[in-house]
Amino acid sequence: MTLTIDIPQDKEAILREASARHDLESLRQLLGDLATPVALALLEDDPLENALAKLRNRAPSEIASAQAAARASLQPPQHALPDGKTLGQTLAGAWPGEETDTEIASALRKLS
Repeated sequence: MTLTIDIPQDKEAILREASARHDLESLRQLLGDLATPVALALLEDDPLENALAKLRNRAPSEIASAQAAARASLQPPQHALPDGKTLGQTLAGAWPGEETDTEIASALRKLS
């Protein structure tokens, strides 16, 4: 990856002087100062961060609209419970094995 940074002339002169003196600390400081805005600009172009920022900054009406659209896209369960029956009542007596309802209830109590 190649990254090109436009350096102001005054900063470039300081860089050249520090480089000629082998003044690594000054070079580190100046390069850090120059790199910070570049790094921030790169973060601003982060697609994930941009998408998250859009989600965080939605108006309440936009959130409500998105929630309504999500609910509308949900499909109802394919096997609804019969009217007036609970899931337990619906499953009782419908086990595929040889166990009785009492044995199943006992095993479930032991597991919980």
